[in-house]
Amino acid sequence: MSSHSLPFFTSSLCRLSFLVAGESRRLGKRFRLPILSLAILVPILVTASAQAATITVDCNAGVKVQTAIDAAKPGDKIVVSGVCNENVRILDEVTRITLDGQGTATIHGPNSGANTILVAGRNITIQGFTISGGRNGVAVVRGAMALIDSNTIQESAENGINVAQHSFAGILNTTVQLNHDAGIRMLDSSFARIGFMDLAQPARGNTIRQNGAAGVLVDWSSGASLAANSISDNDGPGVSVTGASQAELAGNHIDGNRSDGVAVSQNSFVQLGDWPGLLNPPNDTTVPNAGFGLRCSLNSSASGFLATLDGAGKVILGRGFGGAKSERGTGVARFLRPRAWPEG
Repeated sequence: MSSHSLPFFTSSLCRLSFLVAGESRRLGKRFRLPILSLAILVPILVTASAQAATITVDCNAGVKVQTAIDAAKPGDKIVVSGVCNENVRILDEVTRITLDGQGTATIHGPNSGANTILVAGRNITIQGFTISGGRNGVAVVRGAMALIDSNTIQESAENGINVAQHSFAGILNTTVQLNHDAGIRMLDSSFARIGFMDLAQPARGNTIRQNGAAGVLVDWSSGASLAANSISDNDGPGVSVTGASQAELAGNHIDGNRSDGVAVSQNSFVQLGDWPGLLNPPNDTTVPNAGFGLRCSLNSSASGFLATLDGAGKVILGRGFGGAKSERGTGVARFLRPRAWPEG
């Protein structure tokens, strides 16, 4: 019997009073026959759906993560160990489950045409894994919601994390590196919080480095809020916001990217700090980016603190601000001088 369907039987006193109308041909008259009340045992099936179960998967013993996902109920935790060579699908009907790699498990997607972990369900948590291979390391699609926490996501054929098709992801304390295209990409009116989930809680920033395109790409009418991340040594911009998209960047270290630190284009907008709480601090650069610290183009704009956000292209926008570029006739930028903020 499944651990998710644990029946027990309870005695229920069902007092049944029947009046049986009959006609006695012998007596030639009707009579009423009372039937004694009956105490009967009624089986009531009570499932454990309200109680979260823990399912263990040892991939080194040949057990499949997919099998556990297919059997999981809302609230279940799947605890994984070993090296799992499979492309995993968490489909639309799956809700409120946690995949826990305990900081040691690996999921490697051998099929580069499929995502290593596809998430189409809601309120899915993926934590404690090394995730590699596949088309995208983790793809959150079709209106899905996922929390991606304390993982290393690397060496995928396209993007480390792809959030698309009206989906949401929270990405915390995760290293996203060595992927062929972007480290993290948002498309199709999707949104991500990268480095925090709640403005009232401390930031838990990510490391996004050495990816083959932008460190973070926000495109096709999407949005992202980034706080306290390290975004470095990517082959494209550290952060690219394009295609009528918007982003808030605060307290990020944006260093040594092989293009601009932040690129804003095609009717898009970026806020650089100067918002409440975690979104207040300016961003900074220690190792200059190869392009400009900030580039705005094609009817795009930025507002907030430029601070030390810098690049090799020394174009001054306003007195005292270096490393920023607004292409002639196409972009608008407004910057405030850095100022001290009280603690707390």
